[in-house]
Amino acid sequence: MSDPKLGLDGRRGPRGERGERGERGHRGRDGSDGTTGSTGATGATGATGSTGPGQETAAGQFRPDALSSTVVITSQNGLFASAAYNAVGDYLLTLVPIPGLTSADQLVPVATAFLTAGTIITLLPGFSGGQGKISVQVTDAAGVPIDRSFSVIAALLI
Repeated sequence: MSDPKLGLDGRRGPRGERGERGERGHRGRDGSDGTTGSTGATGATGATGSTGPGQETAAGQFRPDALSSTVVITSQNGLFASAAYNAVGDYLLTLVPIPGLTSADQLVPVATAFLTAGTIITLLPGFSGGQGKISVQVTDAAGVPIDRSFSVIAALLI
């Protein structure tokens, strides 16, 4: 195996010149690895823009009760004013009035049911009377309305 420090003739090449003495000893010259191309000009930095709309989140857990035709809010973060039971699997969640919330386009709801494979939850955001509303329909895999506990999280883009 050949020594990478040796030249083709098997001898070491000439020793490099000594550089200036630094605080940790001599510093040799930097070697050249070949030429590199120019890196080009850096473009101007753009203006710093807004961080976008503010975002608040409404979150709650709900349990429909067919016997009393109600939806119980079992837990929430204080942004749901009420939950109404319209029919089996059909509910209406109403938010408290929130400054800056002026249309259904500012509501982005997501829902999940608890431990129930095949449950389908459909959400339709709305806005009326100065309050955000979320219509909730819950069905089984066959499309039959069912009463099932569920959780809703809604991003409020205000």
